[in-house]
Amino acid sequence: ENVAEALGAHIGVLDLDGLSTINAAAARNLAGNSGPLDLGGIQKLDAIAADGLSRHRGLLCLNSLSELSPEVAHALKSHQGRISLAGVTSLSAVTASELRGTKSLLELTGLTSVDEEALHELLKHTGPLGTGFILSTTLRDMIGPDLLVPLQASKHIFFGNDLDNAE
Repeated sequence: ENVAEALGAHIGVLDLDGLSTINAAAARNLAGNSGPLDLGGIQKLDAIAADGLSRHRGLLCLNSLSELSPEVAHALKSHQGRISLAGVTSLSAVTASELRGTKSLLELTGLTSVDEEALHELLKHTGPLGTGFILSTTLRDMIGPDLLVPLQASKHIFFGNDLDNAE
């Protein structure tokens, strides 16, 4: 915990992708870092630790999370910046509903399974430009035209690295 407190005062990139777990106190302390925070090795995250991490501003990398619970999604949506969740492979409608209103740009480029109801929930997102969701181009190719057209028209949903409308 003392190490996390000291690292939280660090200015610049903090690459801790060797960590596989994080507790709430460490998450709160690390959130004080004023640069990108790479926690790419974290495989499981509870809502209390996610709430601590949501206080971080800027890029937050959580690429080893393979599951995103509704509770963790709710906690992370107050983060301001960008969150990379490339390891998450599926998204339920309940979790997608919790992500609506996010203050971040969420990278969900690892999604291989999303039901239509979840995508409809993401379409309900409102917020300033630069907030929303980045989905994979592979997922785009699996979506039927009736849903793809509104997704592509959204100012909050992007496929791959097509962020022309995010600025």
